[in-house]
Amino acid sequence: MRVRGSWGVLRVAWLVLAAGGVLFAGESSPKATFQAMLDAAKAGNRDALLSCFDGEGRNTFVAFDALVAKAAAKVPALAGKSVVEELIKEAKKSTAVEYGDEKIEGDKATLVVTSGGSKDTIKFIREADGWKIQVEPGDIQKLKEQMPKLEEVLKGGGATPPKPPAAGDFSSPKAAWQSAWNAAKTGEPEPLLACFTKATAAKIRAVEKLMKDNADAMPAEMKGKSLLGEMTAKVKDPKTTMSVGEEKIDGEKAVLKVKMAGDEEDINFVKEDGAWKIELPAADLDELKKNVEDAVKEKK
Repeated sequence: MRVRGSWGVLRVAWLVLAAGGVLFAGESSPKATFQAMLDAAKAGNRDALLSCFDGEGRNTFVAFDALVAKAAAKVPALAGKSVVEELIKEAKKSTAVEYGDEKIEGDKATLVVTSGGSKDTIKFIREADGWKIQVEPGDIQKLKEQMPKLEEVLKGGGATPPKPPAAGDFSSPKAAWQSAWNAAKTGEPEPLLACFTKATAAKIRAVEKLMKDNADAMPAEMKGKSLLGEMTAKVKDPKTTMSVGEEKIDGEKAVLKVKMAGDEEDINFVKEDGAWKIELPAADLDELKKNVEDAVKEKK
């Protein structure tokens, strides 16, 4: 599903909130459909939740989840990792939702939804039985790419069990930033790392590993901390506000102005494999790594 800020297959759950109630197919407006999705997720009503999405997206969710359920019998770590289970699980973590502009053009529509200080634009499509949340083709493709791996697990072929894909929208710097923000909200490292360039992600992993492997040698102010942990903590802090400003694109590179907790900074992006990813200054990460290495040497 395309949302201007991330909202990939699993991250739509980030806006799910406490609501209660039951969804009935054929909602009369995009807003009613979205609210019905929230209600169904909170209630744990699988069928009602699925009926909120467009046909192709819904069918893909069902097929993917069926494979996950079967594979979980062989790989317990996959238990509860279906698309729907992730949506329902995240429903209990989300904050209040506010609705903004609803724009309808024929059989297509968009709805502005705000939650946790972040604003997203959700796409909808009108089908025979009412308005549905439109699942982004790229998100559907990500799920389909995982299915052969799940089938291999079922056949006992020894394939590495896939993790449900960390969905996100990387079609623009603004969308990529929102994807990172939403990923940080989950507290899971892999979805967040997927929002950075390969080079940046590799450097972050190196620093994280160094700090973890030498936890006992870390100075008091660094004990129990991690680079990703600091990122997620700031994003998850309910007092942290975030707004996005001007986006400047120059070929394969871009700069996005972001104001967070009152401080404005320029975030650099690089288009990598057709997707916009965050690029942190290599020098800053190298300096951080050196500081950790120096701290380890001093302790020894």
